[in-house]
Amino acid sequence: MRMKNLYYTLLAATCMFLLASCGILGKKDGKGKGSSLPNDGQVHGVAPGSKYTLPRPPGMVYVPQGTFHMGPSDEDPAYAFSARNRSVSISGFWMDATEITNNEYRQFVYWVRDSIAARKAGFVKTGADGEEHVDWTKNEDLQVE
Repeated sequence: MRMKNLYYTLLAATCMFLLASCGILGKKDGKGKGSSLPNDGQVHGVAPGSKYTLPRPPGMVYVPQGTFHMGPSDEDPAYAFSARNRSVSISGFWMDATEITNNEYRQFVYWVRDSIAARKAGFVKTGADGEEHVDWTKNEDLQVE
């Protein structure tokens, strides 16, 4: 009798070990290892995330991508066809919403050049109001005339 009980106990322990190693025992919600993907041996990947969109820079407008034809018009009076039309594609880009002339930009660069030089030299300090100011008392020869 004792040998028979030992065989039954050994058989039950072996079956429990095999069922546990195959993943049949210990499944959570019947899906295996707590995963929501099916356990069929295939690579399923992950769900696609939301598409990232670049935030709009302040004061800028987006110019979408496009294609235009560059070259002579359809009316070639001499029928020379010396320059053929060609199609040019451009990517989308951001552009400033307001126009400025080269002279206006030159004036802007003239007025900020001393502050750029002061920042590179380390003469910028933060005032009581939290704004950054150039400390001209540190170096008088940094001023541009």
